[in-house]
Amino acid sequence: MATIIKVTIKGPDLASLIKQKNALIEKNTERELDRVSQFTQTDAMRFCPVSPDTIAHQKGTKIHMRDDIKIYAAKLLRQIGTNKFYGKFVELGTRLMRARPFLGKAFNKNYKSLISYLRSQKVN
Repeated sequence: MATIIKVTIKGPDLASLIKQKNALIEKNTERELDRVSQFTQTDAMRFCPVSPDTIAHQKGTKIHMRDDIKIYAAKLLRQIGTNKFYGKFVELGTRLMRARPFLGKAFNKNYKSLISYLRSQKVN
């Protein structure tokens, strides 16, 4: 008759530890995305070239495109932009108007800090 030998090794629940570590990394990444997004939004507002005198709101009051630059957030995603119809023409230009980038300029100024942060994250 054959003897069956069973060996059980108990250790930490690796799946649970990985889940905890991933949750911490995700939380810290969300915090860093918020920080970089705030800086990018502020810079985009500062770089926005449109004069408040050129834009009339429906009610007759003047409104500046920089007041409409918003951060749209989802899980591990941030989008910064404006809902103004002419925003894309200011950013990219037209055949009659040179481009005056403000969103791209703000992004280029701030994205490197996010990349540095992500590279510095160590998974133990």
